[in-house]
Amino acid sequence: MHLLEKIFQYFTIKRSGYFDKEFYLKTYPEIRDSGLNPTIHYITQGWKENHDPGPNFSTSWYLKTYPDVKKAKINPLYHYLMYGKKEGRQIKKLPSLRENTLVNSRDTSVDFIIVGAQRAGTTSLFKFLDLLPSFCGSPYKEVGFFSIDENYAKGSNWYHQQFETCSKGQLKFEATPEYLYYPFVPSRINNYNSDMRFVVLFRDPVDRCYSAWKLFKNIYEKDQLTKEKIIKHSKGTGKDNLANLMVSEDYPDFTKAVHDDLGRYYQNSNILEPSFVRRGLYHHQLSHWLKYFDITQFLFLEINELNQLGDLLKKIRDFLGIELDIALNDLEMPEYNKLSGKKNIDIDQETLSLLQNFYHEYNIKLFKLINKTYDWNV
Repeated sequence: MHLLEKIFQYFTIKRSGYFDKEFYLKTYPEIRDSGLNPTIHYITQGWKENHDPGPNFSTSWYLKTYPDVKKAKINPLYHYLMYGKKEGRQIKKLPSLRENTLVNSRDTSVDFIIVGAQRAGTTSLFKFLDLLPSFCGSPYKEVGFFSIDENYAKGSNWYHQQFETCSKGQLKFEATPEYLYYPFVPSRINNYNSDMRFVVLFRDPVDRCYSAWKLFKNIYEKDQLTKEKIIKHSKGTGKDNLANLMVSEDYPDFTKAVHDDLGRYYQNSNILEPSFVRRGLYHHQLSHWLKYFDITQFLFLEINELNQLGDLLKKIRDFLGIELDIALNDLEMPEYNKLSGKKNIDIDQETLSLLQNFYHEYNIKLFKLINKTYDWNV
């Protein structure tokens, strides 16, 4: 960095109000002991080590949220002050250092997991919580530690490394929707932490089924990079049939995809993918989880509840046993997924009736199990 540029950054950051000298020296005592100027240290070295300039700006979060800034190797606070604020980019304040009642005796371990369901708003909830000071999401939403054998073989130290940029006092979490569906996952998580807490998002299984089919259809036709990734990670695993689907000459229409998956269900097939229909059997999936965890360890939400921020935050606060000092008028739910469980879906009446009849019994069982009822045409 040229001297003139360094001087300009120095005064820009120093006058911004975001750099707190006392905070910086208290948080990073090695800087205090070295006698270095704290502002100069942050500008030249500190931000590269994920040091935070003050309680109102998270270096690691800004770099994680805006990879273009990280790639350009620009000081994140300087970028925000000069460009990001004008562009409408957000910042994440650090949490106040208070004790929370969520028991976690291992400081490095993950506090809770959004386990599914697929196409039920998990991305939106993940992105939303990751904006809040009390939370620290994984760099990539779907870590897949407990569902991907290759990742699981790397051990818990690798898992914890995914959260190494989190600050003290933040609750660490991830969101991997396939966790809910794969029956071997609950046992693995129980071995990791039997006190783990889980957030489960539901969506009308008919709408969820169509949304999943459409997602993979879009990937098949338009997203070559993701398509190749799916093929690579599916071949030679229990997802072989998903790889075959993505390399087939023609992507099946919705009715054929439904009948094919129903065939696997009625044959009690061990083939887990594709799973367009079967991922909507929420009661069946939860039964695997309740062999290892008490139902009180779960927070059940329906996709439409994501639109009611006040009630949503109260439910999350009460479930995790934490305090959330948040001004709701400053927050919005990122619409990474369609946040309404009802949407116009192009399904012929025969297939629609088939799915509604198929899911009816399982929906009733689910409602009894979780003591909640949703408007899913039951």
